[in-house]
Amino acid sequence: MRGSHPHSGHSSALQSLTRYSAIVALIILLIVGSHFLLEESLNALLESVTTLEHGVLASGLIFLGLTFDVVLPIPSSVLSIWAVISQGFITGFLVIWAGMCAGCILGYGLGASANKTLLRRFFAKHDIDAAHLAAQRYGSSALLFTRAIPVLAEASVVTAGLTKMPLRTFLPITMLSNAGIAFAYASVGSWANHYASFGLAFAASISLPIVALASYRFVQWLTAPKAQKTSHIEQTENQLNPRFNIDFSYPLCFTRHAFQPANSTLIKQLCRGKSTGATVKVQFFIDQGVLDKQPLLDAQIRQYCAVHNIDWHNTLHTVPASEAAKTHTQIERMHSLMLEAELDRQSYVIAIGGGGVLDAVGYAAATFHRGIRLIRMPTTVLAQNDAGVGVKNGINSVGIKNLLGCFAVPHAIINDAVFLDSLADRDFRSGFAEAIKVALIRDANFYHWIYANREALVQRESKASAHLIKRCAELHLNQICNGGDPFEMGSARPLDYGHWSAHKLESLTSHALSHGEAVAIGMALDALYAVEVGLLEQDKAEHIIFLIRSLGFDVWHPSLHWNTEQGESALLKGLEEFRQHLGGQLCITLLTGFGKTLEANHIDQQALLRARNKLQNFFQASAKTVDNSAA
Repeated sequence: MRGSHPHSGHSSALQSLTRYSAIVALIILLIVGSHFLLEESLNALLESVTTLEHGVLASGLIFLGLTFDVVLPIPSSVLSIWAVISQGFITGFLVIWAGMCAGCILGYGLGASANKTLLRRFFAKHDIDAAHLAAQRYGSSALLFTRAIPVLAEASVVTAGLTKMPLRTFLPITMLSNAGIAFAYASVGSWANHYASFGLAFAASISLPIVALASYRFVQWLTAPKAQKTSHIEQTENQLNPRFNIDFSYPLCFTRHAFQPANSTLIKQLCRGKSTGATVKVQFFIDQGVLDKQPLLDAQIRQYCAVHNIDWHNTLHTVPASEAAKTHTQIERMHSLMLEAELDRQSYVIAIGGGGVLDAVGYAAATFHRGIRLIRMPTTVLAQNDAGVGVKNGINSVGIKNLLGCFAVPHAIINDAVFLDSLADRDFRSGFAEAIKVALIRDANFYHWIYANREALVQRESKASAHLIKRCAELHLNQICNGGDPFEMGSARPLDYGHWSAHKLESLTSHALSHGEAVAIGMALDALYAVEVGLLEQDKAEHIIFLIRSLGFDVWHPSLHWNTEQGESALLKGLEEFRQHLGGQLCITLLTGFGKTLEANHIDQQALLRARNKLQNFFQASAKTVDNSAA
């Protein structure tokens, strides 16, 4: 059999177009039929409505109908047309706009209350999911072009409440989009009124939502990835091209004392997706440094597993802390232990530790039996707000950080704040660097919050620390979920701001510099480079460096001046290694302001070296100031 036409991938779009064309044709038949069959009686009804003495009451009823359309099956488009032809253009416009805005506020409140029982009474799960998907793909702008779409209009405002969209964003968007919809109905209603045809008005009330839905479907098709535009299997004469999409999701849980028997956070995630009463087989790998600081943890885990009937072979396997875990030797050892425990693809590996241990255990789990389920329990600020919340795993090889690795979505992540209590100050503040980074590239308000709360963070105040961790994790996950490239197939790495030099500094110092300390230096260097090439104002760069230093980081290390055996700058060598890591094309995220960035494909090496020298001068001047103050 010969293959189908190469362009058969567009068949779904053609089918949609045909379906909507048939609907439009049906509407035209309704219009024609109304003139011959119903026009006289409908016009009489219209005349009786428009001559009602109680116009305020009619407007009030229309307003209430539009308000409660968000939760009740009320024909809002018919009400909108009725408002115009019975109240006139201006009054009709105002009634429609006010009613729709009130409905949006009601839907937002319903979503923000998060009463799932109440939600299920009014909305199907797939409607809420569709609104979530639109919000993830198009952001807040999804509200603009879903307000006129049946069902999705209501679900989208409920979703805005569910996701806690700020009211300062929600209200202007919905008020603006509702004004556009009200104007459309007012215009169509006036046009129908001009021809004294209630039949035209009725047909228009049906056709407008259908046109909006057709437009939305077209935008969906137009902006969808190529894999979604084509059929599942494209077929040409000599080639099959299978395509499929998979939805990934995983919970990030925040708790305290996760291993107290009364705390159900862990057992809920272990039982998620399993039938009631099914045996849960688990293997624990724990950071040796964590166990040294919390010697009672072994007994706590034993008690928890006994209470909840978890099959774990009564063995807690330790892993060397930090980068020492990320070696071939450790991965082979983990694979051997997994094999001895007879783990299969329905089993779980639980990794407890800092970012390095999570990276290594995640890589071992992802490569054993082509991947078994992983639950991460990060134990440092850096791991809880950055390294442990994403989908990357990796180990070091031939002297290069994370040369080997993979992307694997974890089954769940559990952030237990108790683990942070035993951290040394140096390890605790290491995570601040990633918070500054993601704030600089994604959220200026969060950056200013960090600046305003820098003293509280240094003092390790629990409320400030918890907010920093949660907001930082949220921004990282937003980039992963909504950035369009969760598995980093492209060249852009916005989450790696300040990291190209940080990776090199870690390697040069044999990891004497922690990841957070290296990132702090890398951000300071890139901020001054942005000043050198005219992208960032000098006072903003100094503001960033001041914040970094005030949180306890140094912004200089002698390795920035080291050379390779060939006499080349090791720093510039790190730039070339980062280019290779990206896949051939250099792409460096640079600041143009707080929360504003651009991707640079070329770095002026001389300007970079000048920035390095200025960073050294800045550090030396600051050190002299501190010495003089001490004297």
